[in-house]
Amino acid sequence: MANTQAPPAERTPRTLLHRVLAIPVLGGCVVVLYGLAARESFGGGGGAGASPWAVVLTVWFLGIGTAAWGEWRDASGAAPAVPQKPGQRGRASSLVAFGAVVAGAVLTYAGSVELGLGPVVASGVAGIAAALLAPAVAVPFFCGSFVGMASPLLLGYGGIVLAGIIAGVLYVLSIGVFAGIGGKLGTIALIGCLGAAVVLQEPFLPGVVPTPDLLPGLLVVLVPWSVAGGWGTFMVHMRVLPRFTGGPVLASGAVGVLAGVLLPLLHGEEMGTLTALGVFSASFAGMSNRRRCPRAWEMVPAGVLCALVLMYAAPWFGGTGGKLGAAAFGAVMGTRGLAELADLVRMRRRGAQLR
Repeated sequence: MANTQAPPAERTPRTLLHRVLAIPVLGGCVVVLYGLAARESFGGGGGAGASPWAVVLTVWFLGIGTAAWGEWRDASGAAPAVPQKPGQRGRASSLVAFGAVVAGAVLTYAGSVELGLGPVVASGVAGIAAALLAPAVAVPFFCGSFVGMASPLLLGYGGIVLAGIIAGVLYVLSIGVFAGIGGKLGTIALIGCLGAAVVLQEPFLPGVVPTPDLLPGLLVVLVPWSVAGGWGTFMVHMRVLPRFTGGPVLASGAVGVLAGVLLPLLHGEEMGTLTALGVFSASFAGMSNRRRCPRAWEMVPAGVLCALVLMYAAPWFGGTGGKLGAAAFGAVMGTRGLAELADLVRMRRRGAQLR
């Protein structure tokens, strides 16, 4: 399908609702996830001792807080331009987006569970199909697909519909908030799954952090693949598909499908599945636009952080969809937040020199 020019964009005002709901909910979700990962890296209270990666996760936790505060601080202005399909405005476009989120959740879940595609491949296929067949709703549909990645041991079809509804409402409310930061869609999906699990009183699936003797070997394989997934997605949608409306979705979906199919063949079922999760997670960071991530090298720390959170957040929120995206969201936010802190330090030093 030939690339097409992105449709005209509107300026979506950031209302009080954005400020008191969307920003704290999205930012808070990632702060909690990274805080829990950092806690586990310090031993999680189990006496295992602190990991060398504890410093990295703690520093990134501070970067995420800085970026979230910056979004709150800027909330009184106009949000970044949000692409919309010509002819769609206000309530109508919001209803379409909401419906796309719910549809993406149900169809992806069916592909993962009923067709046996597994969550990564099912979500990747959903993204590719939406980007090529309905690019105007590819983004909300892809968001819903992350809800559909939830385990059937946690949520059945009723739970997926409920999670999709929660995610759909939050998607509409958060338009213009954290725009252009990769992983936002997955964070919305995670909140939807968390909400559904709590309402239905479903216990999260258990998980453990790999033991210190296994973790270094896992990261040696996982980190390079995660970095490649983030960088590759970013380069494809920025260089190959810059004018295609569904470019970021298509790039991430394609990377997910390739990883989900090829990596289990290359590394074996267990390691290959884990590595595919890391690649898919980092691919969401690679969906970021140049305003949020002006340099491709930023996908390197993002890929590393996605791999670390995949390992250290394993005991938390097991079976939910969207956790991979939330890891990517925090990775990009942390990069931006730390960059802001570095700029602030340089400005103060420059001011001191001038005095």
